[in-house]
Amino acid sequence: MQTPNAQAASRAELVNKLITLRDALERKRVLTRHKKSNTEARRTLLLEPGTWGRWAFLAWTVLFAVLAFTGAAPVTDAFYQAALSPLVSKDWMEAHIPSAIAIMLVTPVIGAALLALTVTVLRNLLILPLQRNLVIRANVKRKIDNDMLANQMGTIRKELDKANTTIYGSAVWYPEAYLNEDALNFCATAVKDHRASDIPTAINLYEAELQHRALMAEQERLRGAIMIQGLMNDMNTRSVQNTIREEGARTRTSHDAAAARVNDQLRKPQTIHLRRR
Repeated sequence: MQTPNAQAASRAELVNKLITLRDALERKRVLTRHKKSNTEARRTLLLEPGTWGRWAFLAWTVLFAVLAFTGAAPVTDAFYQAALSPLVSKDWMEAHIPSAIAIMLVTPVIGAALLALTVTVLRNLLILPLQRNLVIRANVKRKIDNDMLANQMGTIRKELDKANTTIYGSAVWYPEAYLNEDALNFCATAVKDHRASDIPTAINLYEAELQHRALMAEQERLRGAIMIQGLMNDMNTRSVQNTIREEGARTRTSHDAAAARVNDQLRKPQTIHLRRR
């Protein structure tokens, strides 16, 4: 038989264990959320742009050639007249039609290739260094942010390990099925208020509380359903009453109209024809 002081000390120790376990669960929940947000906030490094080679040159050549034969056809025609007319006479072109056609087809392609070569060289010499500089700066900033997140992640993992150690260590004295903050708060309060002196008694009280909550929730649901049904019945009753009033009003109006017609007929002078014998 424990003395009152021993019972008080045992009760206080049990309350502290329950509160510590509850705090560990809460800390694990918060740390797990932070871990997820840190993982999502981690940013991958950007790839540095590469040098444009023959494939880019060919792509630009094809693009410019298509434009030369379609959208830029007026410009191409003006180029023929301005550049080729002084070099090749009209008589020669009429005398050598296949050669003239070949010149007219090859010249835009050569111009497109020269323009594509210019674009490729300018991009590699002027634009590419600027792009690489921007990517390097962005990657430096991202690496600094990722390092900070990695340090925070290390701290979070350590705190999670401590919380998990506390939680898993409670399996020897606290049932896993009731390992939640609500149950731990209730059990700690029950032990502190002298309603329970051990975990089984506190758990039984918690089960009774859950049943009471479920009963109250069901009563509240039924009360709401009854209220809604009452409102619907009241609305239906009012609708029926309104319909009856409207039908009565229409009937009275019809009767009054018929009576008025009869009175009008009665008020009119009547002509009586008598037959002589």
